[in-house]
Amino acid sequence: MLHAAGRSSEDERRDVYVFGPIDWTTATEEYQVELGIFPAKSLLVKAGHYKSEGITEIPLIEGYSWDSSTEGNSLSLKYVGRPGSQYVNLEAFYEASKHEFSTIKHSTKALGVLGDYYFTRDLSLGAGYVVVESDLDGDVDEFNVLSLNGTYFIFPSLSVTMQYNRVDNDDSVKNYSIKVATRF
Repeated sequence: MLHAAGRSSEDERRDVYVFGPIDWTTATEEYQVELGIFPAKSLLVKAGHYKSEGITEIPLIEGYSWDSSTEGNSLSLKYVGRPGSQYVNLEAFYEASKHEFSTIKHSTKALGVLGDYYFTRDLSLGAGYVVVESDLDGDVDEFNVLSLNGTYFIFPSLSVTMQYNRVDNDDSVKNYSIKVATRF
């Protein structure tokens, strides 16, 4: 963590959060920047911006592609703490983005809450709820996403997550996934 300028007292120290992956390929340019501050112990407040521009290709149709761009902003709160004997991770976020694919304009707004409860340092269960408003060329649609997940840390740097998502809209969608993740 970077430490912002200010008083040197450990009780009044403020940490700064910085995140910024950049990806350039022959077809796209993408970047994301997040800046945040820890105003209190275990609480992170961050704002982000991302942008992607390039050529989107359809792999099944040879030679078919179009220009595309996506740009968005986000604001989020994250609390990781130990209110009792176990740890919790609580998050709330708002995200707004605009997308252009050839002549199609699309915008989305999302408001969500997520949480994880750690039974042990190796096992957690989580849930999330997101409300999304989508505007596709003036046709506005709203839908909700419910997610449930369980994560087991095989080693501190290797985890397996099983997740269930349900999207409620005109065509209700359910999906299940298994993710293996490692941290370096």
